[in-house]
Amino acid sequence: MNCKCAHFWGAISLLSVFLTTQVISAPYNGRFELFDTNPDFNTPTGWQHENYTAVVHHFVPNPVSGGSPSQWQIDPEIGLYPYEGNYFLTLSTGNFSPEPQYAKIWQQITINPGNKLTGAYFFGTCDYLRFDDYGEIKLILIEDPNLSIPVIHISVADVNNYGSTKGWKRFEYTFDANQAGTYDLTISVTDFCDIIYESYFAIDGLVLCEDASDGGDINLDCTTDFHDFALLAADWLCNCNDPNNYYSDPNANCRLGTDLTGDGPVDTKDLQIMSEYWLEGTKE
Repeated sequence: MNCKCAHFWGAISLLSVFLTTQVISAPYNGRFELFDTNPDFNTPTGWQHENYTAVVHHFVPNPVSGGSPSQWQIDPEIGLYPYEGNYFLTLSTGNFSPEPQYAKIWQQITINPGNKLTGAYFFGTCDYLRFDDYGEIKLILIEDPNLSIPVIHISVADVNNYGSTKGWKRFEYTFDANQAGTYDLTISVTDFCDIIYESYFAIDGLVLCEDASDGGDINLDCTTDFHDFALLAADWLCNCNDPNNYYSDPNANCRLGTDLTGDGPVDTKDLQIMSEYWLEGTKE
């Protein structure tokens, strides 16, 4: 079922003409729209990488070692599309020799007090417990690699055997004064104990905000503004608890988090949250 009201969508289409694309500088290529063409798979521009770290416009699990995505919360035959933009990053275990046990990317960034790291991730596994494969985002301090800040850690234990997250999951992490410094921002997926039965970790829309909004920033560009209002208005009265809207309706923005309250419908409660944080935060 199409969520959008035709008259509302027409107004939003007109509004979008006046909206400009905002360029965020840190981390570089955190939205993974840039890639280097390689013989095996396209790798993310500006990131160091090891093993299977592919920039893709569409992902469908293709286990070759006997595992299964039988309990995934998305249809594994339909697969995953970008959270935003045209491309996203997928990391896979088991798909690259000579080190099939893990895949990772990293780049150096500087964190200041009050910075907020935001983005979206997906984790899916073809493995089962006791092999607790995991995906993670963490920052490793350059001055002392033994010190790190865990941002995201998700494993088979979180999604159950042969399972996955329910589509993209948004995240945000705000750094305090004690965490200021220069780090390697590292994204990885790792097999636990073995090197078979693939697990996958996907990332998109990664942004480090200098001064971020605390609410209503649907498109993860660090501020609550007309870009976010356009997305919310386009989903007006859409029920984001309906899986047909969340996964199958190409016109719905539910996966972006337009249901700010998390209660299902996009309505006046969500609009109130957006109004409370209107123009909060700054863009670089």
